Amino acid sequence: HYVKDEKKEMEDFERAGLMEDLNMIRSKGIASVDILAYFWKEHYQFMVDLMSRTLLMNKWDYGDEEAYVVPSLLDNDTIKDTQGVKAALDFSERFLPNGLFQRLLCLAVSHSSRQESTKSPELHVSSAMVDFGSKGIVYLTCDLDKERISIQIAEPEHALKVYKMISAMMDKIRQDVMGASLVWKPLLQNKSGKLVSFEVAKSSKLKPWFQNQSASTDMQLENNYVTDGAAGIGLDSFLMMLD
Repeated sequence: HYVKDEKKEMEDFERAGLMEDLNMIRSKGIASVDILAYFWKEHYQFMVDLMSRTLLMNKWDYGDEEAYVVPSLLDNDTIKDTQGVKAALDFSERFLPNGLFQRLLCLAVSHSSRQESTKSPELHVSSAMVDFGSKGIVYLTCDLDKERISIQIAEPEHALKVYKMISAMMDKIRQDVMGASLVWKPLLQNKSGKLVSFEVAKSSKLKPWFQNQSASTDMQLENNYVTDGAAGIGLDSFLMMLD
């Protein structure tokens, strides 16, 4: 019975001229406007607005036609040959919620699409490579077993700025979607390659995270970068403040 239903669905997609669109959403998590309209019919605009507002999908500005990326539909491949200085967000004191990493990808892709001459992101369900323009390539990885999101910044001279941008994205997700129960601890890579606590890094003025003598002001990890007091700020306004 299921096989018959699936066969009929495939025939319906073919009649609608959506087989290429179906393959794209299955293989790359990229949904065309046409296939979303086919799925959601008269509820299309409402669903697009809802999914975008809750950061469950995001406009995909790297093709010739209007489309959206749906991170929950991405494949299980992983990014290989990453490089750069590392940091992490550790959620082990509580938990790393389902859907958090996918929402972070939506914000990272939104930021990337606003930069000039950026490469198309490489996205998978638990890892990604995103071009942050003048700040270089950023690799993101989600490890559910360790309850940790890892960040690798290809150009160490931009590590501080990129980390603060990712922190701001996380705080926007906390304020707009997940609430105060979303908490994490920052971990920063030291000279030997080990991830150490923020407190240890700060006390030793660890570079590139802390520069000169201003350890207390160089790196503002919590709400006071971009999002302080700005719960519910529109996505466009938020992204403009990041630039």
